Amino acid sequence: MFIPLSFFIFFNKNSQPENKRINLVSGLKTLLFLWAISFSIIFFFHLPLLMTSASDGYSVQLSQFFSAGLFDNFDLSSSVHMRKALTFIYKSTNTLGIFLALFGLIYAFGKKANLYIFLLLWFLTPLLFYGNIYTISSRFLSLIIPALVIVQSYILGRVSRLNVAAKLVVVFFIFFIGIMPFMEIYPQLKFHNQNRLLPEYSQWLSSVTEDNAVVVATDESAFYVHFGKIKTTNRPLNIDPVRTKDMHMFKAKIDDYLDNNIPVYFTTLSLYSYDPDMLFLDFVLKNYKLRYVDKKISEIWHKGVFFNNPGNNVLYRVERY
Repeated sequence: MFIPLSFFIFFNKNSQPENKRINLVSGLKTLLFLWAISFSIIFFFHLPLLMTSASDGYSVQLSQFFSAGLFDNFDLSSSVHMRKALTFIYKSTNTLGIFLALFGLIYAFGKKANLYIFLLLWFLTPLLFYGNIYTISSRFLSLIIPALVIVQSYILGRVSRLNVAAKLVVVFFIFFIGIMPFMEIYPQLKFHNQNRLLPEYSQWLSSVTEDNAVVVATDESAFYVHFGKIKTTNRPLNIDPVRTKDMHMFKAKIDDYLDNNIPVYFTTLSLYSYDPDMLFLDFVLKNYKLRYVDKKISEIWHKGVFFNNPGNNVLYRVERY
């Protein structure tokens, strides 16, 4: 909804005089106002979820996400994650969109410096944050796209006023910019329309585990619960020597299940996800035996719309040494 609205606003935004000078006080007031709106939206978005019966798990997941982004995983020394982030942005806009965004920024700087600074901050702030964590995914960068669309529409709006031919060229550009990202994600959309890997895996998981079994899960937990009616439990996601306490709390929980004769299972995803240094895996293997049960094809659904990640997801049963 925001993208066509952005085009519409900037195609028709010619009533206000263009001004290069920035009033610092009014600029700060505007910035504080925008921050207030942003925090209000965030607060009221999360509030209903924090008031439900699942509030404890949701608040833990929320705190883990912020901790992962701001402290544990933030890494300005590595360009690998930034390259991934820039690749996601490129796939969302294509070459033409990138060039139009650059021209739009240059044009905005020459005409409206305050608009230039605002849009540049809108683009750089999320990019520098999400582009430096190893859990980077394309959906994290979706809030950058409106800023790119605005600067694209800013330059296209000016070009479209030249003559009829220019308008036709602009219409073609908009169509091209819109259709290319769809062509990028269409193979994934088609794949998911023809396959139900996670729902089928969840139902299979239910058929090969006991009724009282507990499956350790991460992002796929909601699928297991909904499609397989399986009880799941979370595991520590922020693996760091400082968080050894979380590992031992997790062990105490697993031991309690085993003491009460409740079967506990891991899958490949719950063993290896969010564990680039294999610290969690090492901790599990030092304390338990993992007995192979079976395997079935599944996928990592949260990698984003640009990638399919099908593969065998092995099921292991936890046993004591």
